[in-house]
Amino acid sequence: MRFLLAQVTDSQTESFTDLLIYQGTGLMIVLMVLGSLWAVVALLSWLMAWLQLPDPAVEQISSKPVPSRASLTKPPIEEHPELVAVMTAAIHTVIQGPFRIVSIKDSNSEKKHDTQE
Repeated sequence: MRFLLAQVTDSQTESFTDLLIYQGTGLMIVLMVLGSLWAVVALLSWLMAWLQLPDPAVEQISSKPVPSRASLTKPPIEEHPELVAVMTAAIHTVIQGPFRIVSIKDSNSEKKHDTQE
């Protein structure tokens, strides 16, 4: 009896079909667990719809005050030379190639120069 148990548990004697059955069983267990999770979520969704409970996320969004149109406009950003230098160095580090930064122009300053001329 001991000899038979040792022979069956030896991993070298397992055949390909035994391993295939083992893998198939594992796959079936995973699919059953995922299916049961899907069923639980579907049941909870149906229960919430049947009880007509309000969605708490929608209540949170609707309870926040709506900002006015004037507060949504962004104030002009002042560009400091130090900030421009740091941004230029960061961009130069990122592009690493045969390219180089020749100049940095502010789109707002170009518009100002165009209107002044």
